[in-house]
Amino acid sequence: MEIPLLLVVSVFFLSISITYAVRAMALRHGWVSVTDFRRTNEKRVPLLGGIAIFVGVFVSNLIWNFDFAASFLFSSILLVCVGVFDDILELRPRYKFLAHLLAVGMWFYLTPYESTILSQLPIPEAIGYLVGGFWFIGIINALNMIDGMDGESSSVAIISALCLFAVSTNVGTSQFSLSLAVACMGFLLYNFPPAKIYLGESGSSLLGFLLAGLSLHTMVEPFQWWHVLAPLFLLSFPEIDAVLAMYRRFKNNTSISVGDRDHLHHKLQKIDFSVRQTLIIIVCASLYSALTTVALLEAQSASLASMISILALGGLLLLLGATLYFEKKRALLLSSYSQGMIKKHLALTEELFFDANHFNGMVIDLLPYYKELQTRGLLAVQDFLRDTSELLRNNFPNAQFKLIGLYTLVSIHPEGALTPEIQQKVAGDFFVLLDRNRVRKNGDGLPWGLSFCTNKYSKEQFFKLLGRDLQIQESFSKVS
Repeated sequence: MEIPLLLVVSVFFLSISITYAVRAMALRHGWVSVTDFRRTNEKRVPLLGGIAIFVGVFVSNLIWNFDFAASFLFSSILLVCVGVFDDILELRPRYKFLAHLLAVGMWFYLTPYESTILSQLPIPEAIGYLVGGFWFIGIINALNMIDGMDGESSSVAIISALCLFAVSTNVGTSQFSLSLAVACMGFLLYNFPPAKIYLGESGSSLLGFLLAGLSLHTMVEPFQWWHVLAPLFLLSFPEIDAVLAMYRRFKNNTSISVGDRDHLHHKLQKIDFSVRQTLIIIVCASLYSALTTVALLEAQSASLASMISILALGGLLLLLGATLYFEKKRALLLSSYSQGMIKKHLALTEELFFDANHFNGMVIDLLPYYKELQTRGLLAVQDFLRDTSELLRNNFPNAQFKLIGLYTLVSIHPEGALTPEIQQKVAGDFFVLLDRNRVRKNGDGLPWGLSFCTNKYSKEQFFKLLGRDLQIQESFSKVS
């Protein structure tokens, strides 16, 4: 299979030049990143990097690979336009999701079903379209979620696209995959840490869309059932990160569209890896996934494919488990130190006395913030605990405070001390405190870890935290 050298060269230099021009335009018009709880750096970085990749990929493919590229071009135009508007105006998530659905629907309308790996599955065509749509939406959002660190999404896209180029037997798929990888290489020159430009919503959504579609186009003859696993392993890193993010947000009762600072790249940085070291680890994980994809497609028997899948999955879970273990261990060590700091700044009681049938309680779980502070040293922990203790003393001078475990503060308040107005004020003050200490985890509702409980609301959860049974006999309870 011959790949035009002019295709590679033109895509690379077109991507570089368009990225430079888009960056200058974004700076001139103020289309830059917003400093919030996810990006706490003071530097405002230009957005709209997706425009450069879009132009670099499609201008060249319209010349050398139009028949194959047409379906991707026409279906992704709306996706990129909505992404650009979001980078500039910050659209509501529902509008972006609608754009994703329309783009996916257009792609399936323009793409013959028989040319995709879905046609090889023993399922009705209608179910195949649903599976394909779920795959598209999932990968688009997964690439969007990992776009929280300089160079991450573009590096993952380069490795994935090069793998698709290597394994595909279809000339159109190979040329398009190679052009995508080369366009991302040109962009990465500006996106490598410290980044001079970000992909933005337009770029991360485009990369997810193109990779999802290309992976569905990649088929090896003769087809075997284990070939279906190849796309799953190829994009396993963003998939795992997205699944963990969804679980985290459901667990904390926050919107799935609200970002946080607990993605895998954040966790790696919390255990003392620098941004560049974290990027190297992610690149190695992506290479591992790409090699697994190649091995699966080359496997000649089901037993060999099963062994490859089990070993590859085990390796990925080992990396994930090690990351979570060391993050947890570091946080627990830090929380042990903080126990003495809390006692220094806040008067704690060994026992809580309250009327079990009429009480007002508050819970603050500090562990999520310890995880963030652990990368900054003990002084950062000390400042955070001092500020938290001051906030509690000023708002609740008559409350009883008890430390449950190593990092959970529980308090009992007099009647009238936790009215809805006071709860709202405390939540707002706590957000201000989190912003000041640069550990904010969410953007709406109550701050993560903060909850209010009464005998009528969240009573069961409150008693479970205290280690008490709801079936109490006496009117007053004492918790030691």
